[in-house]
Amino acid sequence: MRPQLALAALVICGCAHAPRSISPAARAPAAAVEPAATRPIFELASLGLQVRVPGPVELIERDYRASDGPVHTQGVGCTVDSQLFFVARHFRAGRDRARDDALLQSSKSALKTVSREASVEQGEWAGIELEGSDEKGHAVWRRTYAVGDGFWMAQVQRSEGKLDRALARAFFDSIVLSQPWSVHAFPEGHFSALMPDGGVLLGKKFLHAENYTVAELSWLGGSQARAFGVWALPLEGTATADERMDGAAEQLVSDGNRIIWQAPVVVDTDSGRDFLTQKNDNWTRIRAIVSGTDLYMLQAVARTKEALLDESVTRFLASFRRY
Repeated sequence: MRPQLALAALVICGCAHAPRSISPAARAPAAAVEPAATRPIFELASLGLQVRVPGPVELIERDYRASDGPVHTQGVGCTVDSQLFFVARHFRAGRDRARDDALLQSSKSALKTVSREASVEQGEWAGIELEGSDEKGHAVWRRTYAVGDGFWMAQVQRSEGKLDRALARAFFDSIVLSQPWSVHAFPEGHFSALMPDGGVLLGKKFLHAENYTVAELSWLGGSQARAFGVWALPLEGTATADERMDGAAEQLVSDGNRIIWQAPVVVDTDSGRDFLTQKNDNWTRIRAIVSGTDLYMLQAVARTKEALLDESVTRFLASFRRY
């Protein structure tokens, strides 16, 4: 779970906080049930969510406070034939969290009884599937996935009687989750970059980079233990861009990295170099850019070389803009 970064160590720790069930603020009237195959796919691109819901969609957005700080929740839900359906992501403001297994096991705490438990996956993210009943005796079927600083939760519950299992399974199986990204500005470094939303955020102190103008890493986790970082450092001396890149390569090797390849790159009018490195069980892509006054770096880390060929890594490295 803890990749060895080319520029800094990444450590995830902390205590698990039990996921809380949520529901739409106001339940819609019962609606006629459409066959699963004919229902349209609802997409919320800003959240990275696609799902087929069996009734009129209600947007969910609310805030609550966990024992260690605020949580922001976004998703969708609906009510059909006394069954409540919802899927939502819980963002924990970039705070550290427990390991995946501990976080997922904490999902049980909101249920009074658990009649079935199974491991599930959604892409690179590990999850847990639970069936049982809540404190009010309502039948509950839930899937929870650990991602970034928090988790996704999808749930079907019914206040009376048994769940419509065919309808519930069609809902669960229609869910496709992807990682949302947005442009993040770093005014202290006068640049912006496309960054993943909802990651565990690690700053200068943790990264031992107090002398940097900007040092921030966003850890997403999952089977690839992905992380994306941005760095800015004021330059000293009169070395050329090539000399500085040669120095960076020497430092990478000195830190125990194996440089697989490196190639020159030009961003606007600034020169730099791209690196692919390997250290222990982790692979890293680094784009270093030298301006007249600063050194900028963008860093993507994953468990495998193939994961760094993902189009999100290409977009991330190409997203750097100075202003």
